[in-house]
Amino acid sequence: KRFWQQKYKNLQGPLPFKYGILKNSKEEILNANDNDGAHGTHVAGIASGSGFKSPNLKYAGVAPESDLVFIGIKYQNDTIGGSALGDYIVANNAIIDGFDYIFDYADSMKKPAVCNLSWGMHTGPHDGTSLFDLSLEDLVNSKNRYSGNNNGRILVGANGNSAQHEMHVHLDLKNDTLETLAMDRSRDNYKKEESVYCDFWAEKGSEINMKISLIDSNGNELLSSGYFNFHQDDLIDQVFTSSTDTLKFTASLNKSYPHNGKSNVLLMAYTPTNKRFFKVSFAGNGEIHGWNSGRVREWTSGTFRNYIRNYKPTNWINGDADHTLIENGGTSKAIISVGSYNNRVNWLNFKGNFQSDSAIAEGEISRFSSHGPSIDGRIKPDVSAPGQFIASSYHKNAVPGWLAPYVVHLDSWNGDPVYYVLLSGTSMASPQVAGIVALMLEASNGTLNHEHISEILRETAYRDGFSGSDANNVYGFGKVDAHQAVLQSIQTARKNTLTKNSSIAYVNHDRDIAIKCDGQINLNRSMLYTIYSVEGRIVQRGSLRDGLIPLSNRIRTGIYLLHLSDGQLSMKQSLFIP
Repeated sequence: KRFWQQKYKNLQGPLPFKYGILKNSKEEILNANDNDGAHGTHVAGIASGSGFKSPNLKYAGVAPESDLVFIGIKYQNDTIGGSALGDYIVANNAIIDGFDYIFDYADSMKKPAVCNLSWGMHTGPHDGTSLFDLSLEDLVNSKNRYSGNNNGRILVGANGNSAQHEMHVHLDLKNDTLETLAMDRSRDNYKKEESVYCDFWAEKGSEINMKISLIDSNGNELLSSGYFNFHQDDLIDQVFTSSTDTLKFTASLNKSYPHNGKSNVLLMAYTPTNKRFFKVSFAGNGEIHGWNSGRVREWTSGTFRNYIRNYKPTNWINGDADHTLIENGGTSKAIISVGSYNNRVNWLNFKGNFQSDSAIAEGEISRFSSHGPSIDGRIKPDVSAPGQFIASSYHKNAVPGWLAPYVVHLDSWNGDPVYYVLLSGTSMASPQVAGIVALMLEASNGTLNHEHISEILRETAYRDGFSGSDANNVYGFGKVDAHQAVLQSIQTARKNTLTKNSSIAYVNHDRDIAIKCDGQINLNRSMLYTIYSVEGRIVQRGSLRDGLIPLSNRIRTGIYLLHLSDGQLSMKQSLFIP
């Protein structure tokens, strides 16, 4: 229905945002060309793709009849490219604008909406108090300008792919000195320069000093900033040089972040060679959590180490997998964050060749799937979903040769190739849940809000031998159960919206739905009906005749949702059809 390409340098975006280009007609959207990678194509296909040109629509998405609004995120500007810095400075704001636009469009169409965010960064406190996270709370709690309530405003996000990176570090200082090595995991690919982008947060009431040093592979300190007070409002921008080395760093310090009272240092460090290392030292008393995003001006991943080769001081702290959930898609109280488990261990590619990857079992958590909890102690992710080796649509111009083993179907349309490809990531897990949420909203006639949806997904998630019997910070509350989530949505909607309407119809011996005439329904008035499956699909619709709805023979035994409307009165009821 709409396609907002935010990053283009035009002023034709939607009001009040103006930037980028908005495509809002069928012709414009069909003719739009976006060569900014294939990630969004794959994600959108999982949530709501039609499965077009796949065998018997085999690779259709979860909610293929949804209306779609695409936002191509602006993540760079004239001076900052796609990077950890670009995510924080540019993309953060653009994502909020995108959510706002989608909800506003849905309001104008008098429909509920679920937004999927397969995007993330690690700049922030990871406790739900960042400006980004608080903005999301405002968005989902804002009242629909037509309905006057906050129903049908749902956000779903990827929990992150950083579990294997050891990119989080926790230092518990007890009037001593603790240190860690901050490294870019792609440092061997950047021989001319090493840089790191780290965000450190000290607990309220701590007393800590900090320094950044350049060391060699034997642990010898070559250049150092000297200790400075962690708890101050300042911008430290320094360069240290010797005859052989250079250390350049920028530290942005915040004495007391207003929404949690913590002190924060955002550190960006550079050196013109990858033969040296950055050591970050803390002295004093209190707790610090830090996240290393890798290089400053490229998308890489970072890590914290407690050793160089055989040099391993006792006061060096290694990184871990805890608290590696991402800020954008994982930490807000207003977003349903999703972890990834493995979907398959073997498959046939488009040439019929057998392919296999049995590093982990089918159903086991993906090794990359980020762990919780949030720093304020909430279980994260909320749920987990299939996210490894997921088949979906792919951009025709973004299929390199190495991807051939993962191309599961190849066809053509209007002279263009049509690809279906396996990809992995929590980016692939979150649209599974976003699609399920779309079905839940449809089944409940848009009467559920963020709290309803979150609670239902957590309550109906199932646990198995992999996830364990209790909620945890790897699988969340369990593996998402689409069928049970939709059923529970119907029941919750009935509890929230139905009083006298709790029984308006029944199935008679002729397998017709008979409408009760009890004063609520005037059978002399024109009334339309729609019957939904538990998946949220329309299975039959039409006009009510003499209080009866003859059921099609194609409707199988099961639970369905009946919706009646005469333009003024709207009622619904779940029915078991034998």
